[in-house]
Amino acid sequence: MKYLYNISLVMVILFSGCKASLKREYGIKEPKLENKTTINEFLISKKIDNSNIYIFKNLMAYAQASNKKILNIPDAIFFNKYGHFVSYKKTAKDCNAKIDDFLTDLEGFSKLPSDPTQKMDELLTLVTNGKNSNPVKNEITVFITWAVFAGKFNDE
Repeated sequence: MKYLYNISLVMVILFSGCKASLKREYGIKEPKLENKTTINEFLISKKIDNSNIYIFKNLMAYAQASNKKILNIPDAIFFNKYGHFVSYKKTAKDCNAKIDDFLTDLEGFSKLPSDPTQKMDELLTLVTNGKNSNPVKNEITVFITWAVFAGKFNDE
């Protein structure tokens, strides 16, 4: 019994230590509410064009997007010309690392299965760009998601 306790204690220490190390290594911070100014400062520091940025209207909108499973950070969200979500992931276990393969073969995008229950218009009700304008539905519309608190995960 004491042996199991010691093994469990070592495992807890190892896993909590790794998590702290990863957070430090990747610059992951505790999430906090950001505003347009702090977001623009972040984008400028990363040399990212901030002319067409959408931000969540409030914390509730962020939570709704997360609950609807349309929000992963960092990620890319694809919509077809009808505004329906198209997943680049071939299986539920795939992560955003597979997006490179998807991007190199966009010619067949219009033939990919879409999910009409997840619509671009729903996402647009949760975000604002401060200009009261929405993007035009193109053959392919992409939203790239990121967060200030995600650190170097945004870079990948």
